[in-house]
Parts: sequence; structure tokens; C-alpha cells
Amino acid sequence: MVLPKSIHMTSRVIKEPLRNTFNLENGFAFYDSTMRYKVIPFAYVGSEWAKAANDSVCIATHSSVGWMHLLVQSLLSWKAAASVALFVPGLEAQAARFFLEYLQFCYPEAVKRVAFHLVYPVKRPPMETSFLHSKTYDCGEDTKVIVDDLIRSVGILIMQEREWEMPYPQNLLRNKAARACPSDWVMTLDVDMLPQPSLSRRLEHFLKEKNKENCEKCAFVVPTYEMNPPCVITSALNKVESIPKTKRDLLQLIEKGSAWRFHEGETTHNQNASKLEIWEKLPSAPTDDIIEAYVADYSLLYEPTFIARRGCPPFEERFIGYGMTGISRAYEMFLAGYEFKVLDNAFLTHWTAPYTKDRSIWKTVQTLKNQNKFDNWVLEKTVTYDSDPLKLLTKIRYGYFPRKFRVIT
Repeated sequence: MVLPKSIHMTSRVIKEPLRNTFNLENGFAFYDSTMRYKVIPFAYVGSEWAKAANDSVCIATHSSVGWMHLLVQSLLSWKAAASVALFVPGLEAQAARFFLEYLQFCYPEAVKRVAFHLVYPVKRPPMETSFLHSKTYDCGEDTKVIVDDLIRSVGILIMQEREWEMPYPQNLLRNKAARACPSDWVMTLDVDMLPQPSLSRRLEHFLKEKNKENCEKCAFVVPTYEMNPPCVITSALNKVESIPKTKRDLLQLIEKGSAWRFHEGETTHNQNASKLEIWEKLPSAPTDDIIEAYVADYSLLYEPTFIARRGCPPFEERFIGYGMTGISRAYEMFLAGYEFKVLDNAFLTHWTAPYTKDRSIWKTVQTLKNQNKFDNWVLEKTVTYDSDPLKLLTKIRYGYFPRKFRVIT
């Protein structure tokens, strides 16, 4: 892929939707179930979205403006349909709009097969302003530098400050993106999880075979590994090139200590049921075809990234911000009778993020609030499915459920 040298971003007062950019017209927006957010579906549709609708699998992901530089890498690596929900309160909508213009010029391949959906709080609708000055961006520049510059230009609060005031509704965003996917199979992943460059092609072949089988309650787990991001400030395209292309490449990085299991340093529960120590020692396959390796034994707090058919349980939208967001869905999948089948020759990579004390505090507070909601949610699901295989009600009643604090809201 050859990049243009630069794009000249001009200041403009936006009065009507621009051609080939986001449609911000409120007339297309609808309320979510809580009446606290509005959604503009298909605010932007790529030129090959209709063609990609014939693919067997679609990724559903979500982002705020501050993370859109990672979204570029994911879209460049994924060669099939992608449905993206963007959280764009206030001026963030216009910053996202300008960044889309940049992508259309510098990385047109990234937005060909994508549909963007916009989500914002009712009290913070999209705002438009003319004070963005003319800018010239180098297409070879690190996209994070460009995102940071746009954020400064429109005065958006940094993530730590915003999360205290307005928690990120990631489960709402995940559901909106997933429901808009046109394919039979959907993989919902976070914006900082990057697919192998060939993953979409090989999943297409694998899932076509699965369509011939009775696999209505299969959840195909894609192992996730963390890596340090490239040290050199570089373009999104070069970062995608640094993603390990095969399982052999990944295993070599693991042996060198340059890659490790997702969340390995934070918790053992998140990925433990995937038994990645077994996955890493599986015999090398003669081809790069994706195969089922084994079935994971579900355990509480398991939070895998997986591919499942449309119609599987959605994410619980009452969990806002961080904590219990993916865990709750995996538990409901388990209650509903889904099997988590770990795939071989398929994986995702995740750039490890630097630890900051302030970020840890707001994430902890949000997690504790969601843990308090989890008790009632478990009771509801126990009644819905008439099942409590892990005896969670007893554990909650007698205080055995793993937690250290309670937050009163």
C-alpha cells in the first residue's frame, strides 16, 4: 500500500453533512433503552461495505476519539466487514470527523469495508465549531500524534478526567456495533486488539465449513497475547507490519519474552480457562488452516474474545465503564449452554499500555460499582435460565464472592 505524502486539513464551519464523512444529523438518531444516550446508525458507510456484507464473519469494535489511532491498525489488518461504534460526546464528534477525512486520504483501504455508528450522551450532543485551524498532516506520521493534536485543537478532556465525569459505555457500544454486523458470525473485540493480517481470510474458510455443521452454540475462542508496541514512532501501516503473521512468529516472540498472555501480569482468571500453556505446545500444523484445538472448561471471571453466531446473548448494558463487562456476557453464554472452543492457528495481539496511577484509580472505582450491580444481575440470570451451576447465589449470600470492597452509589 502506497501512502500519499500529506493531507491539508482546512478549517470549515460544518452546517450540513459533508459528502463521504459522518452524518451528524439528529434526525437519524434514536434513544437507547435507558434514554440516556442517542445512536446515529451507519453515520458513515465505506465504499465496499455492501460487498463485505457477503463475508461469513464481521468484527464489531468500539472506540472514543482518543483511541482511534489504534482503530486504524485494526482496520488495516482486518480484510472483511467491520462495524465500529464511536463514542462522540460534544466536540469529539467533530474531531472524529476530521480524523475520518485523514483516513480517507491517507489510509483509504482501512475504511472501505467499515460502517461507523455514533453514540453520545443526550446531555452532550455533537457540537460543531470553526476554530480548527488549517493543518498539514504527513501520512507517514504516527496516527497517535495526529489524534493527540486534534484533541488539543478542540480542547477535549484527557481520558482520565473524562472517565470521572462521563464513564465510557463500552457494552452499549459493543452491542450497537455487533447488531449492525451483516454476517452470520460476529467477533466483538476491543479497539486495541489487532487481528493477524491473514485472519479474516482463514476464518472465512473455517466458518464456511462450520455452517455445514450443527454449531448453533459454539463460541470459538481466539487466543490473545500482549506485546510491547514498536519503540520507533512510525505510521499505522508500519505498526501493522510488526504484528506476528503466524503462530510460529508469535511463539518465537514468547520465547524471547517479547510477547506474553493477555492480562498475565494482572489476573489469572481472565484467560486461565483458555489453557494457553496447552495451546502454545500444540504440534505444528502442516498448513495455516484454522482448526478447533480443544474445549475450554469455563470458570468464573473468564473473559475470552470469541466468534459466535448472531443471536447469542448480548453484553449487559447496565455495566458502564470498566468491570464485569465481558465477564458477565461469558457467564451468560455459559448458562445458555455455549461451548468455548479454542482455535489453533488464530490469535490476536494487544499493545501493552503503560501503567498510570490515576488511570488505575478510576478503573478500580468503576469496577467496584459494577461488582455491586453483579449480584442482582446473577439473581436475574439464575431465574431466567433456571440454573446456578457455580452456586453463585450461595457465594454471594455468604460473602464468598471474590471482592475486597463495596462502593455505595
